[in-house]
Amino acid sequence: METCEGNNPTLHCLLMFGNMFWYI
Repeated sequence: METCEGNNPTLHCLLMFGNMFWYI
């Protein structure tokens, strides 16, 4: 799992989380 750090951690986290959630 990647960390939520960068220009837009919130957006990145949400996007990644959503992708993972849908992937499951």
